[in-house]
Amino acid sequence: MVSDKTKQLEVRLQELSNQIVTDTDKLDQFTAQWNNGFHNYSFGNTILIWAQKHDASLCAGYRTWLEKKRFVRRGEHGISILAPMIFKAKREKENEAGEVETEEIPVTRFRAVTVFDVSQTDGEPLELGHSDKVTGHTNLELDKVSKLFEYPVSYSNGIENGHTDGKSITLSERGNSTAMLATYFHELAHSMLHFGDKRKELSSQTRELEAEAVSYIVCASFGIDNQKSKYYIGNWQGNAEKMGNAGRRIIKTAEKIVRTIEVN
Repeated sequence: MVSDKTKQLEVRLQELSNQIVTDTDKLDQFTAQWNNGFHNYSFGNTILIWAQKHDASLCAGYRTWLEKKRFVRRGEHGISILAPMIFKAKREKENEAGEVETEEIPVTRFRAVTVFDVSQTDGEPLELGHSDKVTGHTNLELDKVSKLFEYPVSYSNGIENGHTDGKSITLSERGNSTAMLATYFHELAHSMLHFGDKRKELSSQTRELEAEAVSYIVCASFGIDNQKSKYYIGNWQGNAEKMGNAGRRIIKTAEKIVRTIEVN
């Protein structure tokens, strides 16, 4: 059973995601916080932490702080996030002989847990090394990045900056390398989100917002200032309630792209 608190957090995360991806100031704050100390958290939990404590810099559970010989101060309010739980569920299926067999499959569910920021604790000084999470990624190379994903890239001298048919991506050769990367991430988002049975019911405006917001988040994660996407996103400010679950799709897709680039 999913607890009421978990359900409330999931609803709140949906609302926050929509608000963030339609407000460039909040989007900048979110990406800065994730890059500056929350790299081990999902984008979703970073949003939840940011919403509850804007100045949070390093979060951990109560017991983890005890292990670090730090103690949560009396009266401090915890920060609620969603922690994954993996358990086995049984499923029936037919084998090649037509017989029904039962198999166990891993299923992921989430539960609400509480963490505290380092500023809410006292105790032994922490020994923290400098993060190297961005090293080597500030000068991303399009040819190398594009090979990490399943959509081949070709180039043209057409009037469009970029285009995708859901199977491959075409980019104009007219832009500088940074602009081409931003366009690539835009078209990659379209490819991942808007083809096949995926989101055919979405309006063209919503599809464009999703692609621009994904491109903006990914660019910001690697130090690229994508003003083009920022301008487009700004036109949606105040319309978060019209987005359905677009915010969560944007956040999940951007995180998938960022994580894929980082591990390669």
